[in-house]
Amino acid sequence: MSSIIGFLEHVGQDEALRHTTADELRLAVERADLDPAFREALLLRDRSRLEELMNCQATICCGLVRPEPGEEDEEEPGKEDEEVRAA
Repeated sequence: MSSIIGFLEHVGQDEALRHTTADELRLAVERADLDPAFREALLLRDRSRLEELMNCQATICCGLVRPEPGEEDEEEPGKEDEEVRAA
């Protein structure tokens, strides 16, 4: 299991591998020391199969919090916009 985690971590850190062609991905997968089932799932870009093999499930959560009426932001209005423009 640790080899697939290491491979995925490497792909996530390498810009070229994250947006690679199918042939380049195949070469990277073949060079990696991975179980054949993981290789197949990676080459097919089968996320659900990878989750199954790793016994994990992606959890995506999104939430919006609106302030209560009368509650004020701690920051000055517009200050965040100025910081973003400055960056």
